[in-house]
Amino acid sequence: MSLNSDPHASSAFERLHPTIQRWIWRQKWPSLREVQERAIPHVLRGDCDVVISATTAAGKTEAAFLPLATRILEQPTAQAGFQVLVISPLKALINDQHERLRDLLGSGDIPVHRRHGDVSQSERNRAVRKPDGVLLITPESLEALFINRGHQIPSLFAPLRAMVVDELHAFIGVERGMQLQSLMHRLEMALRRRAPRLGLSATLGDMQMAAEALRPDGGFPQELVLAEGGGQCIRLKLYGVENREAHDEEDGEEGLKSNDDNDRHPLNGDIAVAHMLFQTLRGDSHLIFANARNRVELYSERLRRMCDHHRVPNEFWPHHGSLSKALREDTERALKDSSRPATAICTSTLEMGIDIGKVRSVAQLGSPPSVAALRQRLGRSGRRGEAPQLRLYVQEPPLTEKPAITDQLRQHLFQTTAMVTLMGRRWIEPLESQRPHLSTLVQQLLSVVAQWGEISAADCFSLLCENGPFHRIKIAQFKQLLRDLADKKMLRQTQDLKLILDRDGEQLVNHYSFYAAFQSPKTFRLMHQGKTLGELPVDSPLVEKQGLVFAGLRWLVKHVDTENLIIHLTPAQGGTPPLFGGGGAEVHAQVRLEMRDLYMGTIIPPFLDEQGKRLFQQGQETFSSHHLHHTALLASGKDLLLFPWLGDATMFTFIAWLTRHDVEASQEWSAIRVSDITMDDMGDLLSRMVANGPPDPQVLARDVREKRTEKHHPLLSDGLLAWEWAEGGRFDPHGAWEAASSMSDNTHRQ
Repeated sequence: MSLNSDPHASSAFERLHPTIQRWIWRQKWPSLREVQERAIPHVLRGDCDVVISATTAAGKTEAAFLPLATRILEQPTAQAGFQVLVISPLKALINDQHERLRDLLGSGDIPVHRRHGDVSQSERNRAVRKPDGVLLITPESLEALFINRGHQIPSLFAPLRAMVVDELHAFIGVERGMQLQSLMHRLEMALRRRAPRLGLSATLGDMQMAAEALRPDGGFPQELVLAEGGGQCIRLKLYGVENREAHDEEDGEEGLKSNDDNDRHPLNGDIAVAHMLFQTLRGDSHLIFANARNRVELYSERLRRMCDHHRVPNEFWPHHGSLSKALREDTERALKDSSRPATAICTSTLEMGIDIGKVRSVAQLGSPPSVAALRQRLGRSGRRGEAPQLRLYVQEPPLTEKPAITDQLRQHLFQTTAMVTLMGRRWIEPLESQRPHLSTLVQQLLSVVAQWGEISAADCFSLLCENGPFHRIKIAQFKQLLRDLADKKMLRQTQDLKLILDRDGEQLVNHYSFYAAFQSPKTFRLMHQGKTLGELPVDSPLVEKQGLVFAGLRWLVKHVDTENLIIHLTPAQGGTPPLFGGGGAEVHAQVRLEMRDLYMGTIIPPFLDEQGKRLFQQGQETFSSHHLHHTALLASGKDLLLFPWLGDATMFTFIAWLTRHDVEASQEWSAIRVSDITMDDMGDLLSRMVANGPPDPQVLARDVREKRTEKHHPLLSDGLLAWEWAEGGRFDPHGAWEAASSMSDNTHRQ
């Protein structure tokens, strides 16, 4: 279909305003994209919410704004104010969208404004003095607008036609998403009418759940537009790397030589992978995704030194959230400059749709955080007309004289292979169910009081909970929350029963940091016998007797000192690396089940390199030789290894349940290690656990030593936090009970 030769071939095109049609002709598009054809009629109606999901670079932004611009041009309004509100998760994404939309909307003289922390005060003031057209904003800047200009909100947005949430998936299930839901609801309440909400995303597992995240209360028509773009070809290679001890000369680049089949690497895994990246990627533009900021820095420094050694200009640039704005922009400029090759080593900061030009391929270091993240990252590659390219590099530990079974199973490789396989089937993790999010409720409650100066508790409960996004909070919990905030001098009640900010509440709300609903995880010191082993931010729950891995050694959590932020450790046999410093999302049960199927199969995936195939075969042979296709329990010295093939949330529940029975249990990737127990004793324990029914989440919550994991949790009482942990989906009691029942049956058959 050609718009130039046959404009009547596109019914969606015909419905657009002539000014917008002319803009499309100037772009020399041969046709509208599938997602645009399907979304335009729904957005034009203006009487429903629309969730638009399509692959990266499929034209989602235009799918929303071609019809929105048409509505603005065809239905002029005499009211001053912003007509479209666009909420985006990243300032850099707003800057990019600002340029794109100014080009599109400028053809119709529709102004485009932006508002975030890096926009000058003069630019922000101009937009508020003469509001019109489109406003691009972050949730934090929208929060500030409510607090600082609360009484102007109805007039600023009087002619509002739609709210657009860009990168919707980034807001689902997290504090920032609940903040956004609350702000959109508060805006509608201020306008005394609903406005259509449009959600744009490249990665959505459950479209209906995404629609519920966009508008939790329903009550408004919804349309779901899913355009997957057909069977796109992907060029994919997964490299297995067996870690080895580094030689003394590891920094001497002259010792590195090419080895195409990757059968042997004389150096440790990081050096070997860096060398492979240098050889493969130099001379073009790529993205390398590492799972943590320290990995970004490690690889950036090593690849830069390789450029220096070979006397070539540097092509490798770091990009992560801790870098200054200027340094991040240096990397983005290098990527956009088509006159020279540039590769960014990044965390998830470049996962979303910032315009960085077209990169030839994407590399993933280690197992990706999730299938959804892998799919999102893959979508960043592939120049026009070229297939996306993905390279994955997975390191496995060397096998010692008496290797651990968990090492022999090559679980890193199998987890990554399972995620790639599931992505090929177009499966991604379902969106997380809503938690109570008490911390964000505290922020929104204080924000509402600051916006209006004074307001009754009943009106706050109605606005935020009863008829708002925090509907899981009932009156009993809300009253306790008010008492907690009063005890902390955040709120007080006037004689006529109105809530106003107290001394400490005024101080908190008046600081710019209040606008963000989230904060970085607390940094704990890890100590053993009075010696500090290191400092790491903790963003996963900890219970005493839980095992973890740090500095290459296995430890047991002896005590968590939440007041002084210290975790006391003692040496142990079991453990798994904790989710420290943005390492990744929880692994879903479907990934673990796919791993089990891969172990039980006889086929070795063709996308593995030769070393990867050898490591994969080792894992299958270990699985078979230990009869893990028949049993879920395996002796390991004085310990037992349990293989329930559960997701991480259920694994954590099961471990917490086991520790309630005075046994030491820790997670080792897909396995649970139970220390110093016989098969018979384990069978008896499982039988007792099953007989007593699923564990009580309230009891499990009491054992979580650090419940204050979100920004405003320190303002709340232990009892209220225990309720949130128990009721908020942190535990999976029924799943843990089913796993115990299955393994109990297994022990009786052995």
